[in-house]
Amino acid sequence: MRAAKWRPGMGLVVLVLSVITVVSVGAMMYAGYDDHPDYTGGQIRGYDKQPDVKWTADLGSLQPQVGADVSVIDSVGSTWLVRSSINQDNVFATLDSSSGKRSAAPAIDAGFGQCAIADSGVIGCSVQSPLDNRPDGFYSTQDGGSLGPRHDAPVATEVAAQGDDFLLANNIENSVTRITPDGKTVWQREFDSAPALTTTDGSIIVQTASARTYLIDPTNGHEQYSCASCTATAYADGIAVQQNGNHRAVDFYRLNGSHVTTADRQELLHGPSSLPVVTAASGTGELPPVQGTFVAYDPSRKTALWKATNPQLSTAAAITCGDIAMLRKFDDSRLILGLHSGKQLGKIMRPDGPDPRRDVRGLRCVGANTSRMVFADSSGLLTAFDTHTGHVAWETPDELGGTPAIVDGYLTIVANGVLSVLAPS
Repeated sequence: MRAAKWRPGMGLVVLVLSVITVVSVGAMMYAGYDDHPDYTGGQIRGYDKQPDVKWTADLGSLQPQVGADVSVIDSVGSTWLVRSSINQDNVFATLDSSSGKRSAAPAIDAGFGQCAIADSGVIGCSVQSPLDNRPDGFYSTQDGGSLGPRHDAPVATEVAAQGDDFLLANNIENSVTRITPDGKTVWQREFDSAPALTTTDGSIIVQTASARTYLIDPTNGHEQYSCASCTATAYADGIAVQQNGNHRAVDFYRLNGSHVTTADRQELLHGPSSLPVVTAASGTGELPPVQGTFVAYDPSRKTALWKATNPQLSTAAAITCGDIAMLRKFDDSRLILGLHSGKQLGKIMRPDGPDPRRDVRGLRCVGANTSRMVFADSSGLLTAFDTHTGHVAWETPDELGGTPAIVDGYLTIVANGVLSVLAPS
């Protein structure tokens, strides 16, 4: 349910006066937003306390050789689709996210091909030269999880789900094909160079090797918008297109591809996030602003949500992460703002001494909610900061390093072919 919108009045005046040294919101303040249960854009579940390992799964055993690279490709409900890769050979399987147990369905050897899981739970695969000598082609799972009959389809270097159907990206013909689970082609179209896919509820983002971006209507494959020297980022309620040419700007589109507004001479902050935040673009030929100014948008709305500016804010090293924006001050401390409200939640001071695991300047933000920001160092060890006090809330032990990621809001770590899922508080 969408929360109520702020209206002018004493309550708003008190809010503005209480944070005017950090956030200037005025008529642009908007406190309502959808609570998306899909945990997109770096959003995490509740990890207030140091988490235990909920379960582990040895995915390296899916391959006959040791040293496999394993990852979670996608999730639908409680089903996770995992991939184990070695020497470009890909084997796929499904896990139950509550226990980590493999499903009864057999693992799928796609060879050099790829698989994806549709909203219906059906898995579609473009199979290429598998070890089990299955003929190349497109396959989908049937009752019981085994692959059904082969269907003629373009060889795909990438497979993505689009609703109950699948998208096949072909880097030889530079094409994208939408195909049903039973092998019927819905549409096919070519692009200027090799395509890479991102799917949303109402638009397909195709970014090509030539740095051109297309927004494609998923129903018919028609072009909704395209641009050169640009990149697109999908959010829960829309799409932000960063124009990287001579004229820097950020264009916002609804999920159906319709244009909403443009933030001129702006660029997106880096980091996975549930909403886009922009600041003055660098490399525009103009002198950089003396102080940092940051504006948050809902891509589906013309009016910005909030604006933060302060003489002590730097234009450098600001990031977004999950439900948080972290802005650097000139004293090298960090202000923590709620991404959807613009309210200052807390502050992280510059560490007094050398402590690499507690110095956010050298860490990567993995994900965040409004209580915790979780960072990783180069070894994949996690450090969680309390967003209100700025203090370290917890750290993972040294033996729990690896490659961290977020799957459906869960913190996960992969090391030596083993997937570990951390239990929320």
